Amino acid sequence: MTAMHNPDIIARCLEYANSPKETAARRWCLSRAWLRAHDAPALWRTLKLTALPADNGRAHCTCAAWARAPQRLRSVVERHTRCVMITDGGPSGATHISEAPYHLGSGLAGQNFARLDKVDCCVECGNSAQGYAADRAALQPLFGVACLSSYLSHHGDDQTFLCTERAEDFLQNFPNVRRLQLPDEYVPIFMRAEHATRFFSHGLLVPDDGNGRGFLDRQRVTPLVELSGLRGACFVNGTVPANLLPHVLHLVLHESELQIQNLEPLFANVAAACPVLEMLTLSIDSEYDTWRMRDNYSVFAHAPPRLKALILCFDGVNLPCKTSAQFLELVNTYLPAGVQVHVSAVIHKSYRRRGTDRAQGWRVLQDGVPQAPWAPATWPVLGESYDDAALARASFTPSS
Repeated sequence: MTAMHNPDIIARCLEYANSPKETAARRWCLSRAWLRAHDAPALWRTLKLTALPADNGRAHCTCAAWARAPQRLRSVVERHTRCVMITDGGPSGATHISEAPYHLGSGLAGQNFARLDKVDCCVECGNSAQGYAADRAALQPLFGVACLSSYLSHHGDDQTFLCTERAEDFLQNFPNVRRLQLPDEYVPIFMRAEHATRFFSHGLLVPDDGNGRGFLDRQRVTPLVELSGLRGACFVNGTVPANLLPHVLHLVLHESELQIQNLEPLFANVAAACPVLEMLTLSIDSEYDTWRMRDNYSVFAHAPPRLKALILCFDGVNLPCKTSAQFLELVNTYLPAGVQVHVSAVIHKSYRRRGTDRAQGWRVLQDGVPQAPWAPATWPVLGESYDDAALARASFTPSS
């Protein structure tokens, strides 16, 4: 849309500006998305903001600039936005985190969302220009959501609102959350103080003796119906409290080098901790040996029988079959009746190491098997629901 076609829309978008000079200095107060989406509610169901300016074409504006958005546009967002995404604005695939301080300004203060149910916050820059209290106030209108996906910086200090150092406080601001992506991945259930590092300092829960840090307390964990970010190894060693997650329907576990034989104790502990679980996602990487042996696949007979769907996500795992249909048939041979398997696999080129093709089996070919209902996503999207008919069809989704 251009000024020639509709000068009234541009005038409305500029109504907050005091002078042409001020407008020119605020290049992030005006974007093509604003011009295109003004008075178009369907395009504002997800409001995308950045903490740092970056002209990557994926956001509407910076969080600080949103405070100067035209009131009519803010009203459209209040009525129709279902999800708010806040990132640090870095370029896709960036190899380093920006050291420039991010600035939220007054952000979303004063915004009264009528339908907001999800927040996706991924800010890896830990350097705030305005401090804990101001950043909290800028994001306060988001705190009532039921679904929260977050990934916070490891580089902040105890005065930074968006960092793992204050992650317990950050999560306490979201008392209604029932679907949660933890602020980190590979989170153990308990992290004792002597095992903590700069990058892995929290468990899911504080140890009973208080010797460690946890993201949530037992009271906050109990109402969850979806949880992503725990380590798979925690469900192998037998120390998982029974009925730990009594209402969780979908659990996402991450683990590197998870040998297939360890699925038997993992399944048993998951069933004990999550008695009503319907979907289990296992994200596994860098396991080159045990998954390529067909005889090992009998462990799938121990999958929790109440499951509707088992989602296997592989990256750097040798599989024993050449096609997706063959692999799905192998797993389904052993799964309990009523449990369906869905597979997502990263496609790698083969390479030779010590005279052996270690990547043999990685190139599992898609051969007509349908893709998962959540494709192109690797696993079910946090907060989304999928009908039983979709879950009852085996799937294979190649991913990059």
